[in-house]
Amino acid sequence: MINIIWGIFVVSGILYYLISGDISSINSEILNSGKVSLDMVIEMFPVMAVWLGLMNIAKESGLLQRISSKVSIVLKYLFPDIPKGHESISYIASKSQSSCGGLVDDTLDLQAGDLTGVLGGLTLSVGEV
Repeated sequence: MINIIWGIFVVSGILYYLISGDISSINSEILNSGKVSLDMVIEMFPVMAVWLGLMNIAKESGLLQRISSKVSIVLKYLFPDIPKGHESISYIASKSQSSCGGLVDDTLDLQAGDLTGVLGGLTLSVGEV
């Protein structure tokens, strides 16, 4: 459904520029959007690589299992559909602990959408692949 909505946005934007006769604006917006997307990927890639590497080390060392065993008491009530001992509990527990410990969020630089602490982490959901 969201693909249809975005498709309508794109087609309506192109039609607007074609009707208004400002075709050069379409080219500049496409190139600008590509640049912004590439900049975003370049900024996010190192952070994601480091975080995924740390998570892999924590998983292999058993740290995630220890964290999840401590926090699973609360998480089993927040996420009742996840079976006991499931791997996703470890990831949710480590994410909530890193947010609470200040490892992810800078409390002095609070932005919209930065509420990823324990209560902000309630929006986190787990799906099967």
